[in-house]
Amino acid sequence: MTTFRDLLRRLMTEQKLSVRGLAKKANYDAAYVSRVVNGVWDPSRRFARRLDEVLGADGRLAALGPPEETPDEVPPDAWTPHEVVGEARRLADADLAGPDRRSRPRPRVLNGPDLLERLEPWITRPVPAPAAPRGAIGPDEVERIEAGARLLHRWETRHRLGVRSKAVVGQLAEVVGLLAVPQDPEITGRLFIALAELAKVAGSMAFDAGHHPVAQEYYRLAVRAAHASGLPRGRLLGAHVLAALARQQLDLDQPGDALEIVRLALDGAGADAPPQVRAMLQTRQAWAYARTGRVQAYHRAAGLAEEQFDAASDDVPYFARSFDRAELVGTVGAGYRRLAAVQAASGLDHRELTARSVRHISTALELRRPQQARNRAFDLIGLSRSYLLAGERERSVAAVRDAVAICDTIRSGRAERRLMDWHAEAAPYADAPVVAAMRADLAERSRESA
Repeated sequence: MTTFRDLLRRLMTEQKLSVRGLAKKANYDAAYVSRVVNGVWDPSRRFARRLDEVLGADGRLAALGPPEETPDEVPPDAWTPHEVVGEARRLADADLAGPDRRSRPRPRVLNGPDLLERLEPWITRPVPAPAAPRGAIGPDEVERIEAGARLLHRWETRHRLGVRSKAVVGQLAEVVGLLAVPQDPEITGRLFIALAELAKVAGSMAFDAGHHPVAQEYYRLAVRAAHASGLPRGRLLGAHVLAALARQQLDLDQPGDALEIVRLALDGAGADAPPQVRAMLQTRQAWAYARTGRVQAYHRAAGLAEEQFDAASDDVPYFARSFDRAELVGTVGAGYRRLAAVQAASGLDHRELTARSVRHISTALELRRPQQARNRAFDLIGLSRSYLLAGERERSVAAVRDAVAICDTIRSGRAERRLMDWHAEAAPYADAPVVAAMRADLAERSRESA
């Protein structure tokens, strides 16, 4: 029986098309096409129809693809400004209504082609053309909205104190209401940028709380809103959001997805993107390599990130300024810790990688500004886990105790989850009374917060 893949390969051979040639003809990412051709991923219904069209298969490929659309497949026009506004309204209405009155069920977490194909239009779909000049609000009103979005971003980035998701979604709903009325093209673009910023904050708050399907929804909305802005800075903001989405996929143990998302972000940001933005993206790429134990690839990506950062200037978007040298060094150090853990699990020598991790994270702690409490908490937890790999039990406990003191003053579900990672990793060292006592304290902390 002929399969979709059999027919696809036969058509490619007949038309003398390589994977890259087919990707170009179909206007899809080459890495995605390669995975479908080689049987790593099954094609989506939409992709099967597209290949049928460009290869002139007269419906044969489409017939061999998935039998029906998945219920939550995004329609082809999901990236139009009108559709972006509609999706933002649906999300805001559902969240502001509360969990007991949601108008539709929350989606599942998306992985692999289900997620990546929804992001592909970020680089393949043309930027929307400006609408005819009209006007309902002026620059002053837009500046007020932009200032509010940036304030919420700063609060979310630093510590989340005083910030509730409904405040963010309420502001998002206000922007949606303004976008529902025809505006001047420049005003419309700026409103879409504000919508993207607010959706990114909402996504990050959901991610921190462990609500991954909700976080993905908002991150995807943010990317589409940045694209719909039609403004040059929308490319950089979209890349920034894709970096956050890649981080979430790493948290979900999907490093392959993270790599693909970072590639999309780098392509979309462009070669002329500020070095600081490219450095931030390359640290995400390095992290994905670390999760798969690719030591040399990690060294290469981390080295590129450091080179890019050394070329950075102060002329960067405000949302990228939080990626300072402390964040760079701390992220690279956390990657070394992850590599060391992979090596240790394989019974390989991990001492040098562990030592690098300790040096980098210690430097990050020295560079952190006092207001970066949440970042310091993550650094301390990472340092404590590195000390465990080095067998330095007392120093590990001291570091995690300092992290707990910070976590008592902030609200971060992700930091609490990292504390429990230390709890699990410290189990083999529980014969030391100081480790056993700390593990008992963390277990009690987890029970109280459940």
